[in-house]
Amino acid sequence: MKALGLEEGTITYKPYLGKDMVLEMRWNGKKLNPGDKVFKSSKIDLVLGDGKVGFDDTELDTIPATEETPVDAN
Repeated sequence: MKALGLEEGTITYKPYLGKDMVLEMRWNGKKLNPGDKVFKSSKIDLVLGDGKVGFDDTELDTIPATEETPVDAN
C-alpha cells in the first residue's frame, strides 16, 4: 500500500479460514470495490481474516445418494 501512496489505517480481524487474508478495504467507513479511486495518502482501513476458523468437511457440496436406475444396454 505504501508503494501506491496509501497509508494503513485501522486493522480489524474477522473470523475466516485465511489468516491475514484481506477480506475488505474501507475508506472513510465506505467499503471499497475494485476500481474505486481514492486520493493518494488516504488512510485505508483493512478487515483481515483471523485464521481461527477451521475447515469443516460437513459443509462440502455433495450430491445426495440416490437409487441406481438400471441402464438398458441395447
